Amino acid sequence: MNISPFRALHANIGMINSCDTFFENVKDEFLAFQKSGFYDKLNLDAYYILKIKTQYGTHTGLLCGVDIKEYLEGNILIHENTLSSKEQKMVHLFLKRKAFIKPVLLTYPTNNTLQQKLSFWTESHKPLVRALFEKSKEIHDIFAINDPELIREITDFFKENVPQTYIADGHHRCSTAAYLYNQYQERGLPPPTDKIFSALFAMDQLTILDYNRMVDCLHLVSPARLLAALSRLCYIDIEDTPKKPTCKHEWTLFIGRECFRLRWKKDVLNQYKDQVVRLDATILDEQVFQNILGIKDVKTDQKIEYIEGAKGLNVILEKVLKKETSIGICLYPVDIQEVVTIADHHQIMPPKSTWFEPRIKNGLLVFEF
Repeated sequence: MNISPFRALHANIGMINSCDTFFENVKDEFLAFQKSGFYDKLNLDAYYILKIKTQYGTHTGLLCGVDIKEYLEGNILIHENTLSSKEQKMVHLFLKRKAFIKPVLLTYPTNNTLQQKLSFWTESHKPLVRALFEKSKEIHDIFAINDPELIREITDFFKENVPQTYIADGHHRCSTAAYLYNQYQERGLPPPTDKIFSALFAMDQLTILDYNRMVDCLHLVSPARLLAALSRLCYIDIEDTPKKPTCKHEWTLFIGRECFRLRWKKDVLNQYKDQVVRLDATILDEQVFQNILGIKDVKTDQKIEYIEGAKGLNVILEKVLKKETSIGICLYPVDIQEVVTIADHHQIMPPKSTWFEPRIKNGLLVFEF
């Protein structure tokens, strides 16, 4: 993997009263914030360590530029389709800002030696940026690596030891950068950039949470009929208290104040035995949403609302009680190796299958063209 250091714009935290408010608005206000002096630019190329402390632990990764040819040549593997309409909006934003304000989150197999070097640097240097987020109780630290020898070691490590990476978050940012590059090349013009702003986090530095569903369907099918149909697919147990699933191929269903634990029957799982990974989201989409509820396109159907696991179970329960025609569904989180296997086989996961932590904030560090 060909990566390179760059001269970053970084948020001037001393001028920011509320990190939550500032970074929530930077997506729409970046140019105004930059003009007002909320950003400073370093005068040397550097790599940057992003260290994020969350309720799930401490996550440490590297911010850099990745050669866009790595994506074009298939060395950055995907697990999600992109929408051309969303790419077109991003093209406009990229050209308007002349910058990437959020990196693509890439992951790769853990290397303890590299991770130790990154950790040692953070322990022996002060952060360039420290942002405290009150709502999520998170601390985001950025450290600039300006030592030429360490920069060379990191560059060589990725070139020699990391032949490919996997997109955890940012499929549209990646595809849009590649599209923009190709359009300029075809017109014989120099592209705005030949790099993709990336955050490289080793696999052991990421956490995958569940991605859950709310479905507005009880005006189409009664609870009794729904449970009867599900009983042909699953073993169903009634739970005394609301719970999330505890293992793969198990899911929980919330109807009103009732909670049910469901496990796919063997004959249902056998229908997916030839797939490289039997994903619960795939089975749910096909067997329940399509066959029982008549939902043909889970990406666009307005009856489905996706809720990231980070919001907790209570959010789902409250929504179910608030709208009596809705049901709540919790799935067990996908494993990182399942994501890797699907990407390696050039297959695509269902929409909203994974929620990766940590979440990188817009505008904390900026890659200018």
